Order: sequence, then structure tokens, then C-alpha cells
Amino acid sequence: MSTLASHITDVAQKAGYAVDSSIVGSTDVTTIQLLAWAQEVIHEMSHRYEWPILWKSYVLTTVPGQGTYPLPGDFSYYHYDTFWNEDSAYRIYGPINPQDFASYKGSHFNPPRSRFMLQGMTDNELKLYPTPADAATVIFEYQCARPVKPRRWAAGNTVAKTGEYCSYNGNYYTAQNTGTTGATAPTHTSGSASDGSITWTYYDGAYERFLADTDEPVLPELPFQRGVFERFAEVKGLTFDAQFDSQVEEHYRLANPMRTVFMDGPNIRKLSAFAGKVAFGRWYE
Repeated sequence: MSTLASHITDVAQKAGYAVDSSIVGSTDVTTIQLLAWAQEVIHEMSHRYEWPILWKSYVLTTVPGQGTYPLPGDFSYYHYDTFWNEDSAYRIYGPINPQDFASYKGSHFNPPRSRFMLQGMTDNELKLYPTPADAATVIFEYQCARPVKPRRWAAGNTVAKTGEYCSYNGNYYTAQNTGTTGATAPTHTSGSASDGSITWTYYDGAYERFLADTDEPVLPELPFQRGVFERFAEVKGLTFDAQFDSQVEEHYRLANPMRTVFMDGPNIRKLSAFAGKVAFGRWYE
């Protein structure tokens, strides 16, 4: 995977411009513009499709008498029809709308199967109704808000400031001190641990923006770089062929293939399903 700095430099060179060697924190206008487009493109790509690389599962244990539970720290949005009570093997229906939720509570009606809704601005945003009476395991699938990842941990890396991020084996960490990384890779999934020199705290939150030159896009690099180039070229009045949309679509279909149905005969309609949508085109023998 290429870093943010290399992508920005490549785009600038293709457009005939120069950028600073350091991208994040630069005061150069061209560099600032390209970084802004990079932030926008990675955000757009992550919300356009349900990329399999961003799929995650979440498991919680209900507490008797407690109806509200925290969502994952890197939660973006849930996958429909994936909420299940593993102990009872029953689906948890939802999301219920505010009217239904209010009617259940107002009428004191307890449906035979659990419902859920997402509500509030605090960490406790997942509501289950009726309020669980027993401890049970609830699992659901969701899209994580991590289309960007910090540089991979490696022994001998320089950590220039506290709060700096690294990634290792799919986990993200923040540095609690500066210095040079030691010989033991961070593998913990809670709390803090030292690699022999730097103390790393496990980070479970979102990572949706490029925060350092060494950050990398998690999503396909070709459409990402193309999207940055096209936005920059449009602002600068450069001539280009628009390819970003088709490249994003093609890479998503490669990452998440679905069945394509063909019907016999020339010049007939092809049905292609992807991303929860149905697209129609023509197929020529």
C-alpha cells in the first residue's frame, strides 16, 4: 500500500504541479488543496458502497434490567437484518421507528421478540426493547469508520510525538511517549502495553481522515488517486477523462462479486446486481 505522501506527490506530478515533501501541516496552497481532496475522496468512497474490508462483527452481553448499550467505537452504520440473540437463536427486529417505540412504551406492550433502535448522542446509543430480563449474547454486523490506517508498527520506527498512531495485525494504537520503537510488536486489544520502548494504548475509535503523511488508504488505491486527480484537475481547469466513478464501481464489484444473469440472444438486456442496487445495460454477442 502507498502512503498519503506518495499519492499526493503522484497526483501533483501528473497534473504538472509540485508539492511540499511534508503533506499534513503544510502551508503550501497546492499541497493543502490536494490533501483536502484526498480527505473528501476517501470519505466519499467509504460511504458509497459496503466495502467488505470494512465489515466487522460486534458482540455484547445484555444485562438484566438494562435497555441501552454502547455501540462500537469505530461504528459507522449497521448491516440490515444482522441483529441476533445467539442464546435464543431469534432475530432482533429493527430498527423500529420512533412512533413504534413510543407506542410500545406508552401502551406497555411487550412484543414476543426483541426490537432495537439507535438513539442519542452519547456512547449508549443502542436500545433494546423490551428491556432484557436475562443475560444474553447479542451479535450484529456493521461497517466500521476506518477507511484510513496509520503506518504499520515496525521495530526501529521513530515516534516523534505522543498520540501518534500505528497499526498492527488489524488493530490501531496510540503512543504514550516519544522515542524509537522496541522489538516487541503490540498485540493487545485493550489497555496499554510497551514494545520495549514505546507504550502503546489500544484504540477502538474511528479513523476516517489522513492524520499523517505515512497514513494509507484502506480502500482501493487506483480509484482513490484518480478521484483526487480529477477534483484537482477540475479546479485547475485541466482536461481529463472522468474515470473515478467507473473505477470505484469496478473495484467494488471485484471486492464483492454477485451473480450476473445473462439471457440468450443478441442485443438483450443484462441484469447486474451490486451494492444493493440493480443496474441495466446491454450485452452484445
